[in-house]
Amino acid sequence: MKKLLITILTLIIGMAAYSAPTTISNAIEESEINKDAISISVKNALTGDVLYELHSKKPMTPASTQKVITATVAKDTLG
Repeated sequence: MKKLLITILTLIIGMAAYSAPTTISNAIEESEINKDAISISVKNALTGDVLYELHSKKPMTPASTQKVITATVAKDTLG
């Protein structure tokens, strides 16, 4: 549940605040979520530039939203 909440929070912040790495950092610091338990990578959708990263190379179990997106793309691609 905590991973889902931080994923949603990060997506909202990433979309709403184009250049707000300090806002994301502040949100994480103010939450009760352990920093070592999350992995975040926020990128500009047009350029691919990294806007914010935290443990982005750390292997993690995908969040439920990522599983849904992957399944949808796979179904669309594979039929």
